[in-house]
Amino acid sequence: MFVDLLTNELNYHLNTTTMKYITLLLCFITATGYAQNVSTALNLNKSEDLRSDYPVSEVTTHVTFYNTNGTIEKKKYVATLNAQNRVISEQRFNEEGTLTERLTWQYDSTGVKNMGRKLERWHKLLGYTCETSFHEYDAKEYLVKTVEKDKNQQIFRITMMKNDEQGNTVELITTDGKGNPYGMEQVAYDYPNNTMTTQYYNNNGEMISETLGKINYTNNDDSDIQKNKQGDVIQSSDYAYEYKYDKKGNWTFKTVYKIKLGKRVKQSETGRRIKYSN
Repeated sequence: MFVDLLTNELNYHLNTTTMKYITLLLCFITATGYAQNVSTALNLNKSEDLRSDYPVSEVTTHVTFYNTNGTIEKKKYVATLNAQNRVISEQRFNEEGTLTERLTWQYDSTGVKNMGRKLERWHKLLGYTCETSFHEYDAKEYLVKTVEKDKNQQIFRITMMKNDEQGNTVELITTDGKGNPYGMEQVAYDYPNNTMTTQYYNNNGEMISETLGKINYTNNDDSDIQKNKQGDVIQSSDYAYEYKYDKKGNWTFKTVYKIKLGKRVKQSETGRRIKYSN
């Protein structure tokens, strides 16, 4: 889905050593696939960034990333949506136009609750790989567990979540298929101020980092967030956004800037071709 393109921008308070440590940890966890984390858990069942009044059948997205090392990276995504504007399949292409990944999602009878997904990859050296994930919910319909399996249906990762009364994840523990821990995230929410503090722990239970971020970037009561007349965020404490829209009010071009020392630094440009159902 587009969650990885529209991720929660966090205000990081990390020193260089800690950043290297957490990077190594995340690389280890995600070596075999897309690891579940608090951010993906919070966004799992959210609809796409589209006006709900107009059903959409397909969205083709072109993204250009302007990396901090001066390089430019381009990606293409083609997503098919159901009647509830949830993505049911997505194909991902590299700069050469070669298909590199295909994701397929399954939902319950409402077409809203995400029950799992299949991830297929095509790699020059590794060839074709495939993995699946399955989500479990409690009696309150809160996400509590994700199980991931390889192409041989062997479990390689299990993620367990604990949630608060709002249904937001307060603890997330990731293990391999045998129960050996990879790490843990714990989150404290400050709802009146729309902030969340996330603490990251390694497999020995040692805290390696702490981050501060927004709970909800669409919160109308947050003084740090400015919106345009379409309801899209155009300014936050660290980022600025520019949009172009189609006649139905959906944005078709979006530019994201990181604000550094009072200046805008372009981070990405995203263009969307939206195919409406009627």
